Amino acid sequence: MKKKIISSMLMVCILLGILPNTMYAATNNTAKPSAGWHYLRIMWNYLDVDKDGNIELRNKTNTKEGNTKFRIHDCGNGDYEFELEDGRYLGLEITQEEMAKNPDKLNELRVKAVKKDAKKYMTVWNVYSENNYDLFNLRPRMNKDYVVNASGEKKEDGTAIIVWKHADPWICAANPTPDAPHHAEIRFIPILPAVFSVRYNNTPYRDKPDGKILGEFGSGQKVWVTRIDGNWATIKYKDKEYSMWAPKLTGVDPTVTAPIVLKSMPSKDSYKVGETFDIKGLNVVNITDGKETTVNSDLKYYMQEVVYSKDGSYKLKDPVEIKPGYKFNNKLEASIEIKYQGVSLQFYSIEIIK
Repeated sequence: MKKKIISSMLMVCILLGILPNTMYAATNNTAKPSAGWHYLRIMWNYLDVDKDGNIELRNKTNTKEGNTKFRIHDCGNGDYEFELEDGRYLGLEITQEEMAKNPDKLNELRVKAVKKDAKKYMTVWNVYSENNYDLFNLRPRMNKDYVVNASGEKKEDGTAIIVWKHADPWICAANPTPDAPHHAEIRFIPILPAVFSVRYNNTPYRDKPDGKILGEFGSGQKVWVTRIDGNWATIKYKDKEYSMWAPKLTGVDPTVTAPIVLKSMPSKDSYKVGETFDIKGLNVVNITDGKETTVNSDLKYYMQEVVYSKDGSYKLKDPVEIKPGYKFNNKLEASIEIKYQGVSLQFYSIEIIK
């Protein structure tokens, strides 16, 4: 009987081994980390950096220095980087090439704050969702057998953060899943206040958590989030406070334009020679603190004229700053770039005809 049971278990293991990864993944979670600045937390303690650049657990919440902030960069294809305020990145002292040749070198390797240098360090991570919202696990790029975790399953200050080989015990060791144990589950805590974007159409906002629905937002609507308690976010919108279901929000990349929303473009893009540059219809607002403040007067416009060659190819002239009221004296095609505080918001094309 024991031999039959063992044989059956081996057969299941073999079958699982030939199935694609999606067939045995522990969950079907599809959440991705939000852009922006976050605190990272394992075992109810925070990821911080010691004087030697080692990542460790240490709660600095009530200190002047505060906990280490990480800015999430989505590199595409499931790859992410985590930048520190001093310009270093969450990484490992091993290259991508070395990892591919000798993956065993990863086991129990210390996670560090390193410079972004692909010839020396690995700074790109694959991220897997644990709860389809704010809980994830991190694994070195294309090495899902290894997971970032608190060494020794500890939570005390000074606990080393390492990369550790982990295969889900419920499946064949040859096919580890992206699920992770508790000491490898990292909670991403957004640093507030910040601008967030609504993920879905018809997302309601309420007078209080679980309260009366007062209205709905469409996908892409930007809101100013001041607090997140569990699954509820407190937002400021048009000078008033409301509650929203936090998992329906996603962070916005924290550039200088993060609180800036381009709501509508200029209505005029075709001119006759002798007419002047017109921005009527353009509406750009700052939504900091929930108020919509027009910033059109702070925008700058740069024109790049298109020059065609005889073979049909073209090039753009150097950009020239123009202002509303600028007179077009010649027939031409051009690209107009709209900038706010030196950061590009949008390009659009114009044409001047006789």
